[in-house]
Amino acid sequence: MSFRFLLPLCEVDNCPNHQRVRPPFMIPPGRIVFNGRAHCSIDCFERSVEGASRQLMNSRPPRRRRTHRVPLGLVALQRGHITEERLREALQAQRDSRRGRVGEWLRRVGGLSEEQVTQSLGIQWACPVFPLRQSQHYLQAAEMVPLSIQGSLRMMPVHFLEPVRILYVAFPDAIDTSALYALERMLDCRTHPCLADESAFEEALEKLRARPRPHETSFDSLRDPVEMARAARNHAIDLAAREARLVHCGDFLWMRLTGPERVGHLAFKVADSSPECRPWSPAAARDVPLGFTP
Repeated sequence: MSFRFLLPLCEVDNCPNHQRVRPPFMIPPGRIVFNGRAHCSIDCFERSVEGASRQLMNSRPPRRRRTHRVPLGLVALQRGHITEERLREALQAQRDSRRGRVGEWLRRVGGLSEEQVTQSLGIQWACPVFPLRQSQHYLQAAEMVPLSIQGSLRMMPVHFLEPVRILYVAFPDAIDTSALYALERMLDCRTHPCLADESAFEEALEKLRARPRPHETSFDSLRDPVEMARAARNHAIDLAAREARLVHCGDFLWMRLTGPERVGHLAFKVADSSPECRPWSPAAARDVPLGFTP
């Protein structure tokens, strides 16, 4: 038999089986592939999850807000949604109150509708607007990401094109590039950001909260890598998982466990608050389709 058809029993360096090589048909059924590396046993998997969790918690990447965008008020003015006088009043009201987003004050003082604000945001971020109220695809697509992460990061998978593995992700305001990158690594897909009306986003979030999610578990206070690894071990056994991935996504460590019949999600909240997010930059993004096919 050619050696190219032989596989290591375990790809973890400190495992006794690291150097042992066997044909694929002789690999034990309990082997788990975690973050692309084969593990010969559930014990080896648990040790690896502990180390990966500790490393991710100690190397949390910064997320910054891009500040050199076209101002939202200027976009609304150019589109004829607001007069110059109303725009000055809205900006002055925001400065006086020292709180709230520009879009909120444009609606409150300038008389803009929610749809007009979202359309202006779409131009500001060079993103399409997804019709959440007209499409029900988000009910299936949102199952791909734990609900606790969606609520924390203010994002929602709304449409998944499986043949080309493109996932549309909706945001009600700023677009978070680090969240999109985490989704791409976890789900092995490409992401396209889009915008949605804030009220439609909240309505969709409430619908998702009312639906049962039996294979999704969130831990708000479990931050010890040893305990996190033990929880991952127990869920891996329950699902008979053969593949697992772990990524840092916002305030959470997110694990996805894939078994022969089910997919499970674990969300470990490892921080109390998110730093300022780093929105999406059109210059660094891929081409975004201008429309959707609900």
